[in-house]
Amino acid sequence: MVQQSSAGKQARSRPLSIVLIEDHDATREIFKAVLESGGHDVVAARDGIAGLEAVRENHPSVVITDIAMPGMDGIQVVRTLAADETMKGIPVIAATAQSSGYDQSELQRLFTAVLRKPVSPGELLDTIDKVSDAL
Repeated sequence: MVQQSSAGKQARSRPLSIVLIEDHDATREIFKAVLESGGHDVVAARDGIAGLEAVRENHPSVVITDIAMPGMDGIQVVRTLAADETMKGIPVIAATAQSSGYDQSELQRLFTAVLRKPVSPGELLDTIDKVSDAL
């Protein structure tokens, strides 16, 4: 069965396992609800350390992370994943409102995709679809 995303494009019917790392409660809940409405299984974490633990425990298809977070930020998360043989192949999507303080070429190199907040539900689901096509 093929689903339609809110952007009108066909979405994959195969649900993905996703770890979502976001320190803002409201954003985390909205992203989780949107992803689950797209048929995906989502484990949400409120910081980078909890997010890495969720990745280790759940072996997701995709990770979505904020970049600017207290403690371990999204760049540290993606570098930690890339250095671990059991996790280095997992696509990581950055979703951030504060990308201007970072080297844009580095962000493009580190992350599979970079979304600028605010992110529409259609943009979030379409990005997941594009990333899942490469799996």
